[in-house]
Amino acid sequence: MTGELDDTGRMLLALLGENGRRSVASLARALNLSRTAVQDRMGRLERDGWIEYIWS
Repeated sequence: MTGELDDTGRMLLALLGENGRRSVASLARALNLSRTAVQDRMGRLERDGWIEYIWS
């Protein structure tokens, strides 16, 4: 894993840990961010190895 996590990144990971299928809109409301900002953060977290998508 690369990159440092800020408080928002840690909160986003915690929310996803509770429910990995939560919608981006719901995450955005909980974090008081726009949907685009949440999608961008999720993309960075995935790129940096903090999030791994597993399709089954």
